[in-house]
Amino acid sequence: MIIGKATLRDRDFLESLAGDSFRPFGNYGKLLRGWSEEPGVHTYIARDDDKTRVGFVMLGFYYADHQRRSVYGDILAIAVAPNQRSRGVGRLLLRHAVEMSYQARRTLDVREVRLSVAHTNLTAQRLFASEGFSEGNEARGRYDGGQDAIRMVLALSLERAE
Repeated sequence: MIIGKATLRDRDFLESLAGDSFRPFGNYGKLLRGWSEEPGVHTYIARDDDKTRVGFVMLGFYYADHQRRSVYGDILAIAVAPNQRSRGVGRLLLRHAVEMSYQARRTLDVREVRLSVAHTNLTAQRLFASEGFSEGNEARGRYDGGQDAIRMVLALSLERAE
């Protein structure tokens, strides 16, 4: 499995997979296209050994305070092609996003990684928890499809060597 930066040639794949994966939650195919054009948002594509695209993760960096001192990484979306699920692709993409958050510390004071997950998506919740994420203090949000959105957080270790 290879994970690399998305390019303009990946846009249709991203929009299609997001549209299919997140359909119950709203029109995220088009929404992700807009997010991908925002400064500070990075999209990574997972490819299998045949270089076929099998998933993606979208990671944004945002200020956590009004003084603009600390930053958090926000996993805006993570999706895996249906025929590749339960093969570890989602875990690799999640770990890649966390690693990119650590690498961003070279220029930003990134203290944690956040993500939202539907309260009905128990498989994803178990994956995130197994990688150290826990439910954060933020109030639950709501997806356009009406599902509760649980906010999960992973505090980044301050001791980790770069």
